[in-house]
Amino acid sequence: MKRHIAKLEEENKVLAGEILKWDDRSKLNFIVRKLAIATDTIFGKVWTDLYKNLKYKYHIDLTARGKKPYIQYIKEDEWTYVNQTLAAMCKIYDVDPETTFAA
Repeated sequence: MKRHIAKLEEENKVLAGEILKWDDRSKLNFIVRKLAIATDTIFGKVWTDLYKNLKYKYHIDLTARGKKPYIQYIKEDEWTYVNQTLAAMCKIYDVDPETTFAA
């Protein structure tokens, strides 16, 4: 029961945007790689899906802000949306967000 509660608390942190901050760009790259491996998807496609989801769900068009890597243009107050989008992508691909976000 404690393990289940801990897992739910970790998922809530992911959904609340408490996992990644601007200083964690390497962690974001790690998460995208883990998601690509878990879904047997090309690494670049996961990035593309992330950017598309941010654009269509939150109107954050990082590709219009500059050149690659686009994630460098994310603003401090937009990190919550990045976390929520990655967590949603994990759910869509049936990948455990807690495991994926664990460093």
